[in-house]
Amino acid sequence: MFKIIEEIRSAKTTEKVVLPEVEHWKDFTYDSLFTIKRGSPPLTAAESKKPENAGGTPFAGAAKDGNGITAFIKCPADYSANAITVGNSGNGGAGLAFYQPIPFCASNTVNILYGKNFTITPAIGLFLSAIISQEHYKYNHGQGWGITRMKTSIIKLPANDAGDPDWDLIEKYINSLPYSKYI
Repeated sequence: MFKIIEEIRSAKTTEKVVLPEVEHWKDFTYDSLFTIKRGSPPLTAAESKKPENAGGTPFAGAAKDGNGITAFIKCPADYSANAITVGNSGNGGAGLAFYQPIPFCASNTVNILYGKNFTITPAIGLFLSAIISQEHYKYNHGQGWGITRMKTSIIKLPANDAGDPDWDLIEKYINSLPYSKYI
């Protein structure tokens, strides 16, 4: 047990990384940062639950938990790793974002985000998922977050001196948090 505690303590870096106050962050449109795709399911939600379709490929949907994965199915992964899935409709899953570290399939109830001029690393993916999920309260069955609306939506992020998102600072910040060793 003490070995685990020591590992957790050693996961924290000695460098203290502090983000600027949110009021100093910059607004960006989703379209300026991300290539946004809509999921295209190989199976319907009901088919993905059938035992004969069970497999090893994660199936992302508009879910509230389980990292947005609603099933594991037999199909080739249609989407590559290092993406963020965001529920665009559904019971409680609309607006919730999850980092996907491995290739996956996706329901049409999610939008899939890939970085345009940056790579979504695990640290950046977790940070972005937390920021994006703060918008969850705006979306539900009657008010979804489709691609058209998402493209013009605003995300507020720390920016560098050039006015671009400060991906290095975000990466360092997440990696300086307790337990970051386990990301």
